[in-house]
Amino acid sequence: MITVSAAGKRYGQAFFALARDHDLIETLYSDLEQLTDLWQEKEELRSLLFHPRIPRETKKQVLRGLGEDVHPLTRNLLLLLADKGRMALIPEIGHVFAGEKDAHYNILAVEVRAARPLPRDLEQKLLQRLQQATGQDIQLQVEVDRSVIGGLVLKVGDVLIDGSLQRGLEKMQEQLSRIQVSQIGVSNG
Repeated sequence: MITVSAAGKRYGQAFFALARDHDLIETLYSDLEQLTDLWQEKEELRSLLFHPRIPRETKKQVLRGLGEDVHPLTRNLLLLLADKGRMALIPEIGHVFAGEKDAHYNILAVEVRAARPLPRDLEQKLLQRLQQATGQDIQLQVEVDRSVIGGLVLKVGDVLIDGSLQRGLEKMQEQLSRIQVSQIGVSNG
């Protein structure tokens, strides 16, 4: 999960509003995905853009070259971020934009962790129940996590629902540790 700064949130929300107002949500979302991937994969690009001895205008020329394949609004965002020294916000802006896009289309992303792959029928039942409970279209992301042991762990927005066997065992251990030996009729002698 990515941590989003206040600035990243403001830029992401503003860029989404611009995309919505110009009916370019999917186009600008695709641009941001491409830029975020490029930003995360290219260490030399980040080094160049953060190098203190490289003039800002040279950095902007590099960004214009990168921006040839994106919408002019996205190119303008890149140049604005360069002017403000905020290029590091690209992944945050992409993350916020994606969340705004999902909210706009009434989509709720739900992460599911299970000990093994879910059978298709169980995945469908889970999807239907979540849609009924939330009234939103659900985008399930199922991940196999052997530490879960059994059961499921769901992350719905910012809410974590831990229905795993591991969590059940931890709760039981906590409860047992609170019981005094004298309470269960066992003497020390």
